[in-house]
Amino acid sequence: MDDARPHKLAAWKLLMDACARDSGVLTTKRAAGLGLDTCRLSRLVTAGVLVRESRGVYRLSAYPLGFDQRLTIATRSGGVVSHETAAMVWGCDLAGDSVIHVSVRHGFLPTTPSCVAVHET
Repeated sequence: MDDARPHKLAAWKLLMDACARDSGVLTTKRAAGLGLDTCRLSRLVTAGVLVRESRGVYRLSAYPLGFDQRLTIATRSGGVVSHETAAMVWGCDLAGDSVIHVSVRHGFLPTTPSCVAVHET
């Protein structure tokens, strides 16, 4: 029996569990904690398992890119939920703004997907 196979299955389970706890989103920092380096992440992107959403932020391709995923991606990219998005998180019913609004400190402009509006403070 191949000794590497149980290790690969355990690593796969850790990856799936980590992503499931965060709406299907994984950061490079969290991946490193699971023993996945950037080369392994790149291979998972090439294989179609992960989608690179922004610098250091990945999403499992099996997860649809819904509101929860976009919100998680935006905040993991370095922003804090603000403006209309913050109101929606607090339960205010706003007319379908599909853009996620985040605020960042002045001079910090993270790499974010097009569905994220970044506001400097």
